[in-house]
Amino acid sequence: MKIGLTLGKYAPFHKGHQDLINNALHEVDKLIVVIYDSPSVINIPLPERSDWIRKLYPKKVEVIEAWGASEEVGDTEKIKNEHEKYLGKLLNGRKIHAFYNCEFYGEHISKYLRCINRYFEKQIDISATKIRSNPFLYRNFLEPYVYQSFIKKIVFLGGPSTGKSTISELLARKYKTNFAIEYGREYWFKKQKNHRLSMNDLETIANKHIENEDKEVSSSNKLLFVDTSPLTTYIYAKYYFGYVSKKLEKLFIRSINRYDKYILCNNDFPFEDTWDRSGPNSRELLQRMTKEELRYRKIEYIVISGSIEQRLRQMKKIISALDVK
Repeated sequence: MKIGLTLGKYAPFHKGHQDLINNALHEVDKLIVVIYDSPSVINIPLPERSDWIRKLYPKKVEVIEAWGASEEVGDTEKIKNEHEKYLGKLLNGRKIHAFYNCEFYGEHISKYLRCINRYFEKQIDISATKIRSNPFLYRNFLEPYVYQSFIKKIVFLGGPSTGKSTISELLARKYKTNFAIEYGREYWFKKQKNHRLSMNDLETIANKHIENEDKEVSSSNKLLFVDTSPLTTYIYAKYYFGYVSKKLEKLFIRSINRYDKYILCNNDFPFEDTWDRSGPNSRELLQRMTKEELRYRKIEYIVISGSIEQRLRQMKKIISALDVK
């Protein structure tokens, strides 16, 4: 079996890296991709960056996380020796057929590993440094799955008539980005019968809501504001039926880590009693159910209250704390 090797910080993993890996996979039976921690370069966690590659290359690629390696880069003997020793320890004697690279270090690494130096000229004119300077501008050089990691998702929860839709849309306009609508409301208008939906309907809503979020992410700029989540659908299942289907439960559980901030909109607004709502009493109950579920799941959340203007000021502080650059 021919085993190839390539390495990098992949901060982020872009189409230039993909081009190199694709070329390597035409020549070897298996490719080892070593990905370095590099905390001073990028603040996206190493496990998340590793998953980019695993998701995009589920076969023939083995990803090894290089924790604690030196972040020094250069052509001095000291730096080269340090990297060679670290790599040798990481590979633990595995025989490498060829080292795939497009950098100066290809020569000394391949010599150290006693393998072929497969140097490729860069075919795609992009660098990770350039992408980090403005991910939105260079997003076409990233797979959607990778680009998602640069977007902070803020989700708004709460009972009906608590201002979720209004605040989502206003913030999207203010920060020149996208917001994901409450798909359940749109679906309800089309499919409801006597103000009710079936459990299958609720499963469809949760699934479609996630799909819509992912579509909005691909053209979002630093932030995505989300009007409700599968948690909302989960709450409505309990409200309607007193139980939740296994499928809906799984969709909700898988969605928990999708968001960087959970915001609970307080129910201190005057209740807007439109025909599609069930009255102020239902709002109080759904609000309480949402709070209790957040507490039970140990999901941290922030409450925003007051007028729209007051909520916008509160959100400005919350977003500033996210350190969005």
